[in-house]
Amino acid sequence: MLARRHLRPGFWLVFWREIDWLRRRPFLLAFITIVPIGLMALLTLIFSAGLATRLPIAVLDLDSSDLSRSIIRMVDATPDTAVAVRVGELAEGRGMILSGKVHGLLMLPEISSGTCSRVAGPKSYSFTTPRRLPLATLPCVE
Repeated sequence: MLARRHLRPGFWLVFWREIDWLRRRPFLLAFITIVPIGLMALLTLIFSAGLATRLPIAVLDLDSSDLSRSIIRMVDATPDTAVAVRVGELAEGRGMILSGKVHGLLMLPEISSGTCSRVAGPKSYSFTTPRRLPLATLPCVE
């Protein structure tokens, strides 16, 4: 093993060697300065819009009861969705999703009063397109 007095100061040797490499190879300087700054700018641009909120949805209410109206009000009160239109049939809602006018469809089927007294609760269905994944947070209550 070498004695301590024979070792050269390694940190400064490595430091000046790296500086010399940066002077001789400008693309290395670009990798440690320009590329990271460009990537930060790209990520800032991508995420500048923030979260998707108040996405318009259509509602197909086949029950028209007080319970279904309160469910619609609760869905409209969430920060993620906004009830934009009420549709009369499923095909109309599908057409609005495919045309891009709404991002999803909430269908509330007919609910009998006996269904609500059970523990299972009422059923509701939500339909979205794969392009509109943030709306997939709407629950499908079975």
